[in-house]
Amino acid sequence: MRYGVTDLLDDLAGAQDVNERLAIAVTLWQATSHLLLTAAGHWSGGGKWLHREVAHFDELGGTTFASALADGMRAVALGEIRSMVDIVTAVLDRVGGRLFEGYRANGPG
Repeated sequence: MRYGVTDLLDDLAGAQDVNERLAIAVTLWQATSHLLLTAAGHWSGGGKWLHREVAHFDELGGTTFASALADGMRAVALGEIRSMVDIVTAVLDRVGGRLFEGYRANGPG
């Protein structure tokens, strides 16, 4: 999960097309939210429920991830990626930082 978020973050930084950046940002919002909640042992969800679970996580922990992630997506839609990069990096830092090449997940067998 951490590797996937890191990869999406790199994709966002490298994307030149505004529509591509927006599509990446939506996927990044979902993946980052799931990573944050899963790492904390918190229930996750999908769609509006994913946002609600992150907001509930914020209520319990005194954080502002739900609004920061939503603000990041809005900023990407307006052509600015820095706030999305910053909030995703903050989540990654909570769970051990970015995970780069050399990562290998062994499957069954």
